[in-house]
Amino acid sequence: MIDINRLVGSEALLIPGNNNVARIGVSIIGYGESRTLIATPKDKTLALSDYALNSTYQFRASVGNVAYTFNTSISVAEHESKTYFHVAVPENSSQQVERRLHRIPVSHASMTLSVNTGREQVKASMADISLNGAQLVAKQRLAKVDEVFYIDMLVDHGTATITLPCKVRYVRTDAQTSGQESIVFHHGVEFGDLTENAEQFIESFIRVSG
Repeated sequence: MIDINRLVGSEALLIPGNNNVARIGVSIIGYGESRTLIATPKDKTLALSDYALNSTYQFRASVGNVAYTFNTSISVAEHESKTYFHVAVPENSSQQVERRLHRIPVSHASMTLSVNTGREQVKASMADISLNGAQLVAKQRLAKVDEVFYIDMLVDHGTATITLPCKVRYVRTDAQTSGQESIVFHHGVEFGDLTENAEQFIESFIRVSG
């Protein structure tokens, strides 16, 4: 059985069974009775009509190196002009998936990434990757903890780009000696608000790298 306490404070994705309805990124802010998570939508511009209340949603979230996936139904409430979701968490363990995410080392010499920090475009290399995040190494700090930046990865032989939104979870430094001593920055990042194409790309990349 999923410990719903662990999900509070995390971010999640609600994927509708109806393909005509957009995915919903949410922040889990608490829980209520009968194993119900309370969440707020990250996109504050959506109206109630944008939600498929009678549809089944797939819930996806990751906390640390554990990924959670289960089918759920949602209800929506409004209070003081704010929208809240009530997300049902199934008690039946056969209806939910809880799995460990393993980081795969990346040894590709060509894994130099273009990182858009919002202030400038800089280069970084990828040391490892999992379904929910990666470790990036750069000669400068890309962002502070909890800040968001974007990785642009070329696909289809350089004819298209996949963008991965990343939230920084930690930053550490190492001294590196190669002719002269320098400092490199290691960034642990968590992927968020991924498109379906981006998710498929990461899954395919991990299969090839593993």
